[in-house]
Amino acid sequence: MNNLYLIINILVWLITFFYYQFKRKCFDVGSLLIFSFLFYAINSYLHFNTTFVFSYNDLTLFPFIYLYIILMIIMWPVLKYTKHREHQIQKPSMSLLYVIIFIYMVSSVIRFASSLDTIYEGIFTILNEPMGGRDIYRDTMDSSYNLGDGVIENIFAIFSNIFSDIGILLFFYYLTLKNKNKYIVIGLTFSVVLSIFSPIAQSLRGPAVDRLLTIIIAYFTLRRFIPHEINKKIKIWGIVIIFIFTIPMLAITVSRFGERESGTKGSLYAYIGQQNLNFNNYAFDNNGLRYGDRTFPLFKTLLGFDDVPRNFWERRIKYPNLKINDEVFIGFVGDFLLDFGPLISTIIFIVFTIYALYKTKIRNNVILFHQLIFLYFIMCLCIQGGIKLFPFADIGGNLRLIVFVLVYFAFKLDYKNSSNHQKINLINYGN
Repeated sequence: MNNLYLIINILVWLITFFYYQFKRKCFDVGSLLIFSFLFYAINSYLHFNTTFVFSYNDLTLFPFIYLYIILMIIMWPVLKYTKHREHQIQKPSMSLLYVIIFIYMVSSVIRFASSLDTIYEGIFTILNEPMGGRDIYRDTMDSSYNLGDGVIENIFAIFSNIFSDIGILLFFYYLTLKNKNKYIVIGLTFSVVLSIFSPIAQSLRGPAVDRLLTIIIAYFTLRRFIPHEINKKIKIWGIVIIFIFTIPMLAITVSRFGERESGTKGSLYAYIGQQNLNFNNYAFDNNGLRYGDRTFPLFKTLLGFDDVPRNFWERRIKYPNLKINDEVFIGFVGDFLLDFGPLISTIIFIVFTIYALYKTKIRNNVILFHQLIFLYFIMCLCIQGGIKLFPFADIGGNLRLIVFVLVYFAFKLDYKNSSNHQKINLINYGN
């Protein structure tokens, strides 16, 4: 029965994907999101039938049904947005746009310029020493015990990280504009590309994959508005970057997992497919809850709660009796269920989606810029959180969430206060 449930899960996502393609007639951002969950479902089947390291209980059908329904609910604002294929985008305040671009670009350039030697040394070690990736990863984990202690070692690294999602969206949006400053384009390109390779230098696959997935989803969001010649260059350089990205990632995987019984291929199946299996086994029965200690620890601390773990090490110590914690993947939906339980989590998801549908409703075939940011947040939530965990968790993730909220309301307030906001300035290059 286990394989039957896994095959049913694959078929449901496969039917959903083909139905969506039949309705849309093109591969868009909705296609990308649905295909990602289909891809994870396939890898869950492969992982379950090839693993000799991980141990799973017998599977049941209901968790897969619940997960599918919740994911479709959360994606619904994005899928509804993609119906408006001929929509236009309101052009935001350029002064506000440049302020945010400046913060992201300058903090990223300074951060990476100051650590360029470290990045080079880390990637060189990973590529040239068989166990280099494993050794660097151990050093990175040793230094992670101090995460969340309030000590600021590099303010530029903090700003670069918390503005990373927004910065990537604004990079592709800037490419849609007619009058572009080449130095800003170079600075943003440098910031975006190095955001991928900086985590690799620390032998961290997760953050590197997050950045790559975010770049892909941001590009698919705006590619119709990017001029044809620039689109061609993006595709060529995108292939080059993915190829370069793959080499150290494989080296890290081989050094960290090649000697294990599962092997390199088995570790890839586990990385991509374990979230569905863990969700099925533990989302509805994990021997306790974490009460928001992973999803919203910063907010709990600000509200005066005591004994809020500062990092994942402290959280695992605080909850020793849970069947699983954040040492494995369970997807962002599973993360909420482990924190709040099925009932509260379901209410959160439904209320959030209703609010998102109301706030992102397209009128007169025009999407306002702050509405685009809201939809992009949902895309990041699904593309980053579908494969691993809730991407805006812990203190760093909560800060990224705060930046999303602040930027959303900044553009919304600017639009409402604009004296000529009734006369919407639009971009619609198309291809």
